[in-house]
Amino acid sequence: EPVRTFAKGQFWRPFTSACFLGKVDMSMASNLYFLYKYGQEMERQDGPAQHAIFILSQIFLLCGVATLVGAPQFSRSLITATIYCCSRRQPMVPMEVQFGIKIEYWLLPYVNAVVDALQAQSAAGAVPHVLGILTGHVYHFFTCVWPSMGGKRYLTPPKAFKSMVEEEGGKKKADKPKGVKVTTGAAKPKSKAAAKKSAPAAP
Repeated sequence: EPVRTFAKGQFWRPFTSACFLGKVDMSMASNLYFLYKYGQEMERQDGPAQHAIFILSQIFLLCGVATLVGAPQFSRSLITATIYCCSRRQPMVPMEVQFGIKIEYWLLPYVNAVVDALQAQSAAGAVPHVLGILTGHVYHFFTCVWPSMGGKRYLTPPKAFKSMVEEEGGKKKADKPKGVKVTTGAAKPKSKAAAKKSAPAAP
């Protein structure tokens, strides 16, 4: 509700709409599984800072789209956007769904939409997935497709924010202690004269 969100200062509404998964049932369990699996996969590939930009951009886009269609919450749309963006990176990888059926990775968000529509016995069950595919494609286009065509990459985290949540260059190297000489490699063999001096005298 834009009036309550902006006019009355209830700025937590978009975030609660993104977190609410509905009543406890098998659909909620599957959504939690998808959120854990593909959210973790995306964060591992992009890093925490870029993944935070993805979530914030999706919440912003889904707020506008969900308002137009009258959707009170869009957590499933956010999960579908995550699956869609992951699937576009390796679209032809085979994925196993229910009952051992294998499909190509890029088909997964569409299969989930069909399954939810069949469970709801209405095309309205696919609406959250359609919204997620649309907003996910916007993110994928401006972060992957457009830069590959020579354009500027948008939706990137600021350097200050990235350095705050990530370690630059991976693991930080430990500082070398002062006053300690570090040698590497094998020790050089002693010369013959030095070896004779250091050798013990015969009795």
